[in-house]
Amino acid sequence: MSIDPAMTTIPVDPAVRYGRLDNGLSYYLLENPSPGGNLELSLA
Repeated sequence: MSIDPAMTTIPVDPAVRYGRLDNGLSYYLLENPSPGGNLELSLA
């Protein structure tokens, strides 16, 4: 038996804030308390 990956949903951590911009870009935000005052951005 095989599973179609396109039909599989991955649960999102309730601490993650997410949305979609007007231009279609999806974003996911998760607070990282240590080290403070920094931002990490990854695009895929």
